[in-house]
Amino acid sequence: MDFNTILKCFGFEPEDFVDEPVCPIEADFGYILEVKQKITSRVCPNCGSVSVVIKDHRFVEYNLSNHSNDFKTLRVKKTRFYCKDCHKSFTNPINGIKPKNKFIEHNKNLLLNDFTKMISFSELSKSYKVSSMRIIQLFDSLVPYVPRRRMTKELCIDEVKFKDNSDGKYICIISDFKTGDCLDVISNRRMEYLDDYFSKIPPGEAKTVKVFISDMYDGYATIKRKYFSSAIHIIDLFHIIRQLSSAVNRLRTRVMNLRKQKFGEDDLYYKFMKNKWENFLCNKFKLYNKTYTPKGHEELSCFDLVQECISLDMDLWDGYNMLQELFRYHYYSSFEEGKNFIERVINKLRAGANEILCDVANTYEKWKIGIINAFTTRYDRNRRYTNGVAEGNNNTITSLIKIAYGFGSFERFRKRILLIKTYKKADV
Repeated sequence: MDFNTILKCFGFEPEDFVDEPVCPIEADFGYILEVKQKITSRVCPNCGSVSVVIKDHRFVEYNLSNHSNDFKTLRVKKTRFYCKDCHKSFTNPINGIKPKNKFIEHNKNLLLNDFTKMISFSELSKSYKVSSMRIIQLFDSLVPYVPRRRMTKELCIDEVKFKDNSDGKYICIISDFKTGDCLDVISNRRMEYLDDYFSKIPPGEAKTVKVFISDMYDGYATIKRKYFSSAIHIIDLFHIIRQLSSAVNRLRTRVMNLRKQKFGEDDLYYKFMKNKWENFLCNKFKLYNKTYTPKGHEELSCFDLVQECISLDMDLWDGYNMLQELFRYHYYSSFEEGKNFIERVINKLRAGANEILCDVANTYEKWKIGIINAFTTRYDRNRRYTNGVAEGNNNTITSLIKIAYGFGSFERFRKRILLIKTYKKADV
């Protein structure tokens, strides 16, 4: 194995070592490479005396991970000197290693790059053969601060669960719709935290925001009106449909339980509504080729069974058919068409006077402008504005929290997310 290649791999300068053949020594964790430090100075670093003699030799090991858990260890034979004047022992330093520190500088560069990956601190500690606390200390020192990104033209805002206690249970994620970058993370989605954060955004920067995408949280609507008044507010399509699908699911559950009380658990309609509940919440055109074969029955059409089940209750019938109509939102492109469509939906939901459906109608009425914008505003010919980008970032955040078994420090968590989702090593 080439002498210079080995040392460069560890971030050392070959001039600091004796140039001689190096043979790997097999070990349980990989292999060990032994080299000998070159004697370049005989001056005592404590008193400056040159009256020094060789006392003995010692081996010092330095570890480096190659990111595949095949650890490499460099074992350096160092010469220890004794000063006759101050009676102290010393060894000459090695470039790239701080005194009394076995974590080489080259490892810090690798570690900084690893901080931008979906790897937990505990996994990094195993890779670099140091404690998790040491990895956290290095993270805090190597990444003291990560600035937020500027507000962009299309802004997505959403929340994700961070911890179980009530204060700071949900954190707020700000994302760029176009690039998917996470612009920043706010420690709490409560209004006082949001107001404090956005009040510090320069007015000129806030004016660059032309599209503001969120769910139906009042705090987001307040922030949009206060700081992004010139932007179009778009309610995420997923949350619009979920409002009605959740209502339909509640109605399905009510009818299902009534069938169980009246006909028992062996009732065909009860079993179908219980086991195939998702068929009541999807577009009916997806059911044409689906079948259901309960025990003791022949193969049945899921589409036909859904129609028979919803006919058992007029409220379920109305809710289901309005959900199917809502799935056809993509047929409307102008603001006027979208306005007529959502008003028709609202009126039909209120027509039956069912409390569950009327609640949905009231919600749609409250957020009507944002819903119309969701139906009619497009990013391009084939793409509508949704909060899917923020939801994708939320999935990454949830995964990181899961593999890390939670974060004790929000600021450390925030820096890690921005490194993973937005920044590169050169930006740190």
